Amino acid sequence: MPPLRLICFLFLLLPASAQALTLRMCVDFNPHPPLVMSKGEGVVDRLVAAAAHEAGLTLVRYYAPVARCREELRAGKVDAFPLTPYIDALRPFLVFPMAAGKPDVLRSVSAVRQLVYRRQGSLASWNGSVAAGLGMPVLVSFGSVLVTERLTASRVPFDDNGKSTAVNLTKLMARRGDLLVGYEHDVEALLARPEFAGKVEALPIPFSDEICYLTVTPAFYRANRAQVERMWDAIGRLRKQARAQALENSAQPAEAIKK
Repeated sequence: MPPLRLICFLFLLLPASAQALTLRMCVDFNPHPPLVMSKGEGVVDRLVAAAAHEAGLTLVRYYAPVARCREELRAGKVDAFPLTPYIDALRPFLVFPMAAGKPDVLRSVSAVRQLVYRRQGSLASWNGSVAAGLGMPVLVSFGSVLVTERLTASRVPFDDNGKSTAVNLTKLMARRGDLLVGYEHDVEALLARPEFAGKVEALPIPFSDEICYLTVTPAFYRANRAQVERMWDAIGRLRKQARAQALENSAQPAEAIKK
């Protein structure tokens, strides 16, 4: 067999993983520890990478502001986003793992909670749907569709010009806003900094408690439905295994005491 034909023949014999389809995933350039991190070491980062590998997909991450990710997904310039709440504004251009016509919680990547924060001693409050005691708008990170939709529906004034949670905390301390809405883990990590420590408190009622999913564009799903479904199935199985392992590990000390 001539060399060129031999090379082509051998290429056809390569396993599927060696000929893997590329999945281009846009990721928020603001890290959300411990879920999504700038170097792909977060819990969701590792989960998605492992599931994509099982499905025969080569994962390529691209970091950008979340608003840009959303527009590039809408335009079909990238294929996926790793941490997506199921909200109406995103459904026209993103596909979620579904079961019986509803988002499949068993194949989600994580639950994500957003809390409302205020300066220590402030009288501003949040009852789950209405903000009171406001002299300044609620501070929201730029591109937060879920938050801005709900605040708009409740007619609560907000400022979504802050590019990050750190920026919004600085604005809160400078009295440029009376409340701040942010991801619990993001804010708590920042509150360890000297400029914020002991000066900001979380209100007891969460702003939101959402199940999030790895989503793909409709075009990518139509072209690669079987592989995407295998990836979502792998996410569900790997998360279940991780939870079982965590329960087993947490039970070990108690068992040791019994012995």
